Amino acid sequence: MAVRFFILNFGFAVLFALLGFNLYRLQIDQGAEYFERAEARAAAREELSLDRGRIFVTNRNGTQIPVAQNRSAPAAYANPKLIVDNKEAAAFVASLLNVSVSSLEEKFADKRSQFMLLADNLSGELIGALSEAPKGIYVDEKEFRSYPFGRLASHLLGFVGVNADTAKPKGLYGVEKYFEDALAEEGDVRLSLDRDVQAEAEAALARLVTDYGGTGGTVIVMDPTTGKLLALASAPDFDPNDYRVSSVANFVNP
Repeated sequence: MAVRFFILNFGFAVLFALLGFNLYRLQIDQGAEYFERAEARAAAREELSLDRGRIFVTNRNGTQIPVAQNRSAPAAYANPKLIVDNKEAAAFVASLLNVSVSSLEEKFADKRSQFMLLADNLSGELIGALSEAPKGIYVDEKEFRSYPFGRLASHLLGFVGVNADTAKPKGLYGVEKYFEDALAEEGDVRLSLDRDVQAEAEAALARLVTDYGGTGGTVIVMDPTTGKLLALASAPDFDPNDYRVSSVANFVNP
Protein backbone atom coordinates (compact mmCIF):
# COMPACT_ATOMS: atom_id res chain seq x y z
CA MET A 1 0.00 0.00 0.00
CA ALA A 2 2.85 2.37 0.95
CA VAL A 3 4.68 1.54 -2.29
CA ARG A 4 1.54 2.24 -4.34
CA PHE A 5 1.06 5.55 -2.51
CA PHE A 6 4.68 6.47 -3.16
CA ILE A 7 4.37 5.68 -6.89
CA LEU A 8 1.18 7.73 -7.10
CA ASN A 9 2.81 10.71 -5.40
CA PHE A 10 5.86 10.38 -7.62
CA GLY A 11 3.67 10.35 -10.73
CA PHE A 12 1.87 13.53 -9.65
CA ALA A 13 5.21 15.16 -8.88
CA VAL A 14 6.46 14.37 -12.40
CA LEU A 15 3.27 15.72 -13.95
CA PHE A 16 3.48 18.96 -11.96
CA ALA A 17 7.16 19.29 -12.87
CA LEU A 18 6.35 18.91 -16.58
CA LEU A 19 3.48 21.41 -16.26
CA GLY A 20 5.76 23.87 -14.48
CA PHE A 21 8.40 23.44 -17.19
CA ASN A 22 5.90 24.12 -19.95
CA LEU A 23 4.56 27.18 -18.15
CA TYR A 24 8.10 28.44 -17.69
CA ARG A 25 8.86 27.88 -21.37
CA LEU A 26 5.69 29.72 -22.43
CA GLN A 27 6.10 32.62 -20.03
CA ILE A 28 9.87 33.08 -20.09
CA ASP A 29 11.28 31.52 -23.24
CA GLN A 30 8.36 32.42 -25.53
CA GLY A 31 6.87 35.28 -23.53
CA ALA A 32 8.46 37.95 -25.70
CA GLU A 33 7.15 36.31 -28.87
CA TYR A 34 3.58 36.06 -27.54
CA PHE A 35 3.71 39.64 -26.34
CA GLU A 36 4.94 40.74 -29.76
CA ARG A 37 2.12 38.87 -31.47
CA ALA A 38 -0.48 40.36 -29.16
CA GLU A 39 0.93 43.84 -29.71
CA ALA A 40 0.91 43.32 -33.47
CA ARG A 41 -2.69 42.07 -33.46
CA ALA A 42 -3.79 45.08 -31.41
CA ALA A 43 -2.13 47.40 -33.93
CA ALA A 44 -3.83 45.57 -36.81
CA ARG A 45 -7.26 45.72 -35.17
CA GLU A 46 -6.91 49.48 -34.77
CA GLU A 47 -6.22 49.81 -38.49
CA LEU A 48 -8.89 47.33 -39.58
CA SER A 49 -11.76 48.57 -37.43
CA LEU A 50 -14.12 51.43 -38.23
CA ASP A 51 -16.03 52.62 -35.18
CA ARG A 52 -18.75 54.81 -36.62
CA GLY A 53 -22.47 55.36 -36.11
CA ARG A 54 -25.13 54.79 -38.75
CA ILE A 55 -27.21 57.26 -40.76
CA PHE A 56 -30.94 56.61 -41.08
CA VAL A 57 -33.73 57.90 -43.30
CA THR A 58 -37.39 56.97 -43.09
CA ASN A 59 -40.33 56.03 -45.31
CA ARG A 60 -44.07 56.73 -45.39
CA ASN A 61 -44.62 54.21 -42.61
CA GLY A 62 -42.05 55.82 -40.35
CA THR A 63 -39.66 52.86 -40.61
CA GLN A 64 -36.04 53.76 -39.89
CA ILE A 65 -33.84 52.65 -42.80
CA PRO A 66 -30.01 52.68 -42.62
CA VAL A 67 -28.45 54.38 -45.63
CA ALA A 68 -24.89 54.48 -44.26
CA GLN A 69 -23.49 51.72 -42.08
CA ASN A 70 -20.41 49.58 -41.52
CA ARG A 71 -19.73 46.19 -43.06
CA SER A 72 -16.76 43.87 -42.95
CA ALA A 73 -14.89 41.87 -45.58
CA PRO A 74 -11.69 39.78 -45.56
CA ALA A 75 -8.46 41.70 -46.02
CA ALA A 76 -4.81 40.70 -46.23
CA TYR A 77 -2.16 42.65 -44.37
CA ALA A 78 1.49 42.39 -43.49
CA ASN A 79 3.31 43.01 -40.24
CA PRO A 80 6.86 43.81 -41.41
CA LYS A 81 8.13 43.63 -37.82
CA LEU A 82 7.25 39.91 -37.69
CA ILE A 83 8.42 38.97 -41.20
CA VAL A 84 11.54 36.80 -40.94
CA ASP A 85 12.53 36.58 -44.61
CA ASN A 86 11.61 39.74 -46.54
CA LYS A 87 12.47 38.24 -49.92
CA GLU A 88 10.42 35.07 -49.36
CA ALA A 89 7.40 36.99 -48.05
CA ALA A 90 7.56 39.53 -50.91
CA ALA A 91 7.77 36.80 -53.54
CA PHE A 92 4.82 34.93 -52.00
CA VAL A 93 2.57 38.01 -51.86
CA ALA A 94 3.61 39.27 -55.30
CA SER A 95 2.69 35.94 -56.89
CA LEU A 96 -0.87 36.21 -55.55
CA LEU A 97 -1.58 39.93 -55.83
CA ASN A 98 0.34 40.73 -59.04
CA VAL A 99 2.46 43.45 -57.47
CA SER A 100 6.16 44.26 -57.63
CA VAL A 101 8.42 42.00 -55.57
CA SER A 102 11.05 44.71 -55.14
CA SER A 103 8.57 47.31 -53.84
CA LEU A 104 7.16 44.82 -51.32
CA GLU A 105 10.60 43.76 -50.21
CA GLU A 106 11.53 47.39 -49.62
CA LYS A 107 8.40 47.98 -47.54
CA PHE A 108 8.84 44.76 -45.57
CA ALA A 109 12.36 45.92 -44.66
CA ASP A 110 10.89 48.64 -42.42
CA LYS A 111 10.81 46.73 -39.13
CA ARG A 112 9.30 49.70 -37.29
CA SER A 113 6.02 49.09 -39.11
CA GLN A 114 3.43 46.72 -37.66
CA PHE A 115 0.74 47.11 -40.30
CA MET A 116 0.61 47.30 -44.07
CA LEU A 117 -2.64 46.66 -45.93
CA LEU A 118 -2.05 44.40 -48.93
CA ALA A 119 -5.54 43.80 -50.35
CA ASP A 120 -9.17 43.89 -49.28
CA ASN A 121 -12.47 42.30 -50.36
CA LEU A 122 -10.61 39.02 -50.82
CA SER A 123 -12.10 36.13 -52.76
CA GLY A 124 -12.43 32.72 -51.17
CA GLU A 125 -9.71 31.39 -53.48
CA LEU A 126 -7.29 34.09 -52.40
CA ILE A 127 -8.06 33.52 -48.73
CA GLY A 128 -7.25 29.84 -49.20
CA ALA A 129 -3.94 30.65 -50.90
CA LEU A 130 -2.98 33.09 -48.16
CA SER A 131 -3.44 30.39 -45.53
CA GLU A 132 -0.01 29.14 -46.67
CA ALA A 133 1.60 32.56 -46.21
CA PRO A 134 4.87 32.85 -44.27
CA LYS A 135 5.00 34.46 -40.84
CA GLY A 136 4.05 38.14 -40.91
CA ILE A 137 1.35 37.85 -43.61
CA TYR A 138 -2.20 37.57 -42.26
CA VAL A 139 -5.90 37.64 -43.19
CA ASP A 140 -8.50 39.31 -40.99
CA GLU A 141 -11.82 41.15 -41.27
CA LYS A 142 -11.63 44.82 -42.28
CA GLU A 143 -14.54 47.17 -41.69
CA PHE A 144 -15.73 49.47 -44.47
CA ARG A 145 -18.33 52.20 -44.77
CA SER A 146 -21.21 50.88 -46.80
CA TYR A 147 -24.04 52.69 -48.56
CA PRO A 148 -26.64 49.97 -49.30
CA PHE A 149 -28.69 52.16 -51.68
CA GLY A 150 -25.70 53.23 -53.77
CA ARG A 151 -26.23 56.65 -55.37
CA LEU A 152 -29.39 57.46 -53.40
CA ALA A 153 -28.99 60.88 -51.72
CA SER A 154 -25.26 60.76 -52.38
CA HIS A 155 -24.85 64.54 -52.29
CA LEU A 156 -26.65 64.79 -48.98
CA LEU A 157 -24.89 61.83 -47.36
CA GLY A 158 -21.37 62.46 -48.61
CA PHE A 159 -18.96 59.63 -47.85
CA VAL A 160 -16.22 58.37 -45.55
CA GLY A 161 -12.74 58.26 -47.03
CA VAL A 162 -9.17 59.48 -46.90
CA ASN A 163 -7.43 62.34 -48.65
CA ALA A 164 -4.19 64.31 -48.51
CA ASP A 165 -5.11 65.73 -45.11
CA THR A 166 -5.99 62.48 -43.33
CA ALA A 167 -4.83 58.88 -43.50
CA LYS A 168 -7.61 57.73 -41.17
CA PRO A 169 -11.07 57.37 -42.76
CA LYS A 170 -13.46 60.19 -41.85
CA GLY A 171 -16.45 62.05 -43.26
CA LEU A 172 -15.40 64.18 -46.22
CA TYR A 173 -18.66 65.57 -47.59
CA GLY A 174 -22.33 65.93 -46.71
CA VAL A 175 -23.85 64.54 -43.53
CA GLU A 176 -20.83 62.29 -42.99
CA LYS A 177 -18.66 65.40 -42.66
CA TYR A 178 -21.15 67.69 -40.91
CA PHE A 179 -21.83 65.14 -38.16
CA GLU A 180 -18.29 63.76 -38.09
CA ASP A 181 -17.85 64.18 -34.32
CA ALA A 182 -21.12 62.45 -33.45
CA LEU A 183 -20.66 59.62 -35.96
CA ALA A 184 -17.03 59.05 -34.94
CA GLU A 185 -18.26 58.55 -31.38
CA GLU A 186 -20.58 55.83 -32.73
CA GLY A 187 -23.66 57.99 -32.41
CA ASP A 188 -26.41 57.44 -34.98
CA VAL A 189 -27.83 60.29 -37.10
CA ARG A 190 -31.50 60.22 -38.13
CA LEU A 191 -32.65 62.32 -41.07
CA SER A 192 -36.20 63.41 -42.02
CA LEU A 193 -35.53 62.27 -45.59
CA ASP A 194 -38.13 59.90 -47.04
CA ARG A 195 -36.39 57.18 -49.01
CA ASP A 196 -39.25 56.68 -51.48
CA VAL A 197 -39.74 60.39 -52.12
CA GLN A 198 -35.98 60.76 -52.55
CA ALA A 199 -35.89 57.96 -55.13
CA GLU A 200 -38.81 59.49 -57.05
CA ALA A 201 -37.21 62.94 -56.98
CA GLU A 202 -33.95 61.57 -58.33
CA ALA A 203 -35.72 59.68 -61.12
CA ALA A 204 -37.68 62.79 -62.11
CA LEU A 205 -34.52 64.91 -62.11
CA ALA A 206 -32.68 62.39 -64.29
CA ARG A 207 -35.53 62.50 -66.84
CA LEU A 208 -35.53 66.31 -66.89
CA VAL A 209 -31.75 66.50 -67.38
CA THR A 210 -31.98 64.03 -70.26
CA ASP A 211 -35.05 65.60 -71.89
CA TYR A 212 -33.66 69.13 -71.82
CA GLY A 213 -30.00 68.32 -72.35
CA GLY A 214 -29.02 69.82 -69.02
CA THR A 215 -25.69 69.42 -67.26
CA GLY A 216 -27.21 69.07 -63.82
CA GLY A 217 -29.89 70.23 -61.44
CA THR A 218 -31.44 70.01 -58.00
CA VAL A 219 -34.88 69.01 -56.71
CA ILE A 220 -35.98 69.81 -53.16
CA VAL A 221 -39.14 68.35 -51.62
CA MET A 222 -40.43 69.58 -48.25
CA ASP A 223 -43.46 68.83 -46.12
CA PRO A 224 -45.59 72.02 -46.48
CA THR A 225 -47.06 71.68 -42.99
CA THR A 226 -43.90 70.99 -40.98
CA GLY A 227 -41.12 72.18 -43.25
CA LYS A 228 -39.35 68.82 -42.94
CA LEU A 229 -36.97 67.99 -45.77
CA LEU A 230 -38.28 64.92 -47.58
CA ALA A 231 -35.92 64.84 -50.56
CA LEU A 232 -32.82 66.57 -51.84
CA ALA A 233 -31.83 65.27 -55.26
CA SER A 234 -28.89 66.57 -57.27
CA ALA A 235 -27.33 65.62 -60.60
CA PRO A 236 -24.78 64.59 -61.58
CA ASP A 237 -24.49 62.25 -58.64
CA PHE A 238 -21.98 59.55 -57.62
CA ASP A 239 -21.73 56.20 -55.84
CA PRO A 240 -20.27 56.76 -52.34
CA ASN A 241 -19.23 53.09 -52.27
CA ASP A 242 -16.80 53.84 -55.09
CA TYR A 243 -16.27 57.59 -54.87
CA ARG A 244 -12.71 57.44 -56.26
CA VAL A 245 -13.97 56.96 -59.82
CA SER A 246 -16.02 60.18 -59.72
CA SER A 247 -14.98 63.77 -60.31
CA VAL A 248 -14.67 65.97 -57.22
CA ALA A 249 -17.16 68.30 -58.91
CA ASN A 250 -19.81 65.60 -58.45
CA PHE A 251 -19.48 65.68 -54.66
CA VAL A 252 -21.03 69.12 -54.24
CA ASN A 253 -24.50 70.35 -55.16
CA PRO A 254 -24.65 71.96 -58.64
